[in-house]
Amino acid sequence: MADRVRTAVIVVLLAMAIWLFAEADSLGTDSGIAEIKFVSSPTGTPKIRIQDAQWDGRVTIEVRGSNTAIRRFRGIIGDEMQFAPGDRGMPPGRGDLKVDLLEAIEAYVGVREARVQLLSVVPSSVRVVVEDLVDREVPVRVRVAEDISLAGSPVVTPAAVTLTGSQGALSTHLAVDAAVIVDLTADQLDRDLPTGVARTLNVPVTLPDDWVASGITCSAKSVGVELTLRSTIQTISRPEVPVQVVLPSIELQNWDVAIKEEDRLIGVTLTGPAALLEPWQGDGAPALLAMLLLSSDELEKGITSKPVTIFVRDEEGGVLVPLPESVTASPSVPSVGFTAVKRSPTDE
Repeated sequence: MADRVRTAVIVVLLAMAIWLFAEADSLGTDSGIAEIKFVSSPTGTPKIRIQDAQWDGRVTIEVRGSNTAIRRFRGIIGDEMQFAPGDRGMPPGRGDLKVDLLEAIEAYVGVREARVQLLSVVPSSVRVVVEDLVDREVPVRVRVAEDISLAGSPVVTPAAVTLTGSQGALSTHLAVDAAVIVDLTADQLDRDLPTGVARTLNVPVTLPDDWVASGITCSAKSVGVELTLRSTIQTISRPEVPVQVVLPSIELQNWDVAIKEEDRLIGVTLTGPAALLEPWQGDGAPALLAMLLLSSDELEKGITSKPVTIFVRDEEGGVLVPLPESVTASPSVPSVGFTAVKRSPTDE
């Protein structure tokens, strides 16, 4: 009796195993969305780019196969599928080519190993351009910002760089006199960089956005730019600037002040931005006046010399105004000598 029960159980288990195996390998259909990417050759050339503006990199694939094969297929399309020129299923040659997506996907190694039958692929094809990469050497030019003043022209090292791209991209974006432009701006300069001394800066190379979008690359990430900053500070001299005494209004009737003869005319050197001082030279230049400003306390103390303050006569109103903050004045004498005599009441 036990043998019969044992035999019956074995028969049932075998039947179930056969049924499960048959069910696993029964044929069925399935569909899924796959991400497709076309990449250039691993060596860098030829290069491939999409010609179809409607292409979004996604395809819907319908397949037939066993349940086991379909599960393997789902695992394959879960990852991005990449195709390069020369791959099995890709059209041969160069130029504007039509890729039969069903044929390409069918030849994809993972799909072949999944052992499914492709029923349809939507979209069924896409147009690509396959081109060899070529090199072109172009000069490097420096574009200097307007707020930078250089003594002479900057020297670039290397003087030329190599651009690499497809023949079509280079022909489209590079004119006969094309050059790589590097920008030299004030924020790239060290504020402590001395004027009149040659220095070399490392300036990054940035290609135009449309060049980059077309796959053009440059052999250099940066170039050296040797430059010499020109001083924007200028010095001018006025040999004879009159000295004038200025007293507080309450002291005008109380003191007689006289400038020493040798100090009535002094020399003054002005230092400041060249653009500001340039109109202050030659005929018609604004007049300068050295003001000896004396306070009541200074008069009472009996001082006999004091530094002067330089003023400039305003061209429009004729009034005296202080020098601009960016201009400094250096009188030829550190102090002007004078005598100050207090009047007695009988002098009034």
